[in-house]
Amino acid sequence: MRRKRTNSRLFYQFLLSHVLIFAIPFIILSGVVYYNAVVRFKSEIEASNVYKLNQVKNTFDLLARGLDNTASRISIDSELTPFVVKSGKYKEIEVVDELGKYKANNTIVDEVALYFHGDERLYTSSGINSFDTFAKRVYGFSDLDGIRLDEEMSRLQIPEIRRTQTTVSGSSQKQNVLMYMFPIPRNSQSPYGTVSFFIRESMLTELVGPILGDFNGSVYILDSKDTILVQGAARMT
Repeated sequence: MRRKRTNSRLFYQFLLSHVLIFAIPFIILSGVVYYNAVVRFKSEIEASNVYKLNQVKNTFDLLARGLDNTASRISIDSELTPFVVKSGKYKEIEVVDELGKYKANNTIVDEVALYFHGDERLYTSSGINSFDTFAKRVYGFSDLDGIRLDEEMSRLQIPEIRRTQTTVSGSSQKQNVLMYMFPIPRNSQSPYGTVSFFIRESMLTELVGPILGDFNGSVYILDSKDTILVQGAARMT
C-alpha cells in the first residue's frame, strides 16, 4: 500500500510538472499575443478617430475660407456699396434680393446681414430691420441685444466668430447660433461696414455626422482663444 501511494504521488508530481512545463509558456505566449492584439486594436481605433477629427477640422477650415470668399465678393459687389444702397428705396429693396443670392450659395448659412457704419439698420436676405428687432424678434438672442450687436459690428477690424444662444420661435427651447463677422472691404485698414453670417449649430453637427461615422464621444470645436464654438455628443451611424 505504501509503495502504491508513493507511485501515485510520483505520478501526480510528474503530471503536474509536465502541465506546468507546457502551461507556463502557453500562458506567457497567450498574454503576449493578447496584449499585442489589444494594443494594435487600440492604436487603430485612435488613428481612425484622429483621422476623422482631422477631416472635421479640414471641413470647417474649408467652410471658413468659403465664407471669407463670400464676404470678399460682397465687399466688391457694386450693388452693395453704401452709396448705391442708400441712393433710394428701390435700391434698398434690391439689396435684400442680392444678399439672398449669396445666402443661396452657402447652404449652411441661416442668414446673411450687411451693416454700414453709422447706419441704424441691418440689411439681410430676409428684409431690413433695426438692430433691436433683429436681435429680439428675428433671432431671439438671449445673450445679445441690439445695442451690443451694433457695437460689435461697428468696432470690428478683423474677422471674428462668436457663439450666441437663441430661443426657438414659439417655444422655450434654446439653440446655439454662430455669428461669423467680416469687416468690409476685406483687408482694409478703414472698413466701412461688416458682413455677418449666422449659422445654426445644429446645421454644423449634421454636417459632420457622416464624417464621424460610428465615432463615440464628445466633439468640441474651439476658436483661437480656446472658446467653445460648437459642441455635441457624437454617436452617429
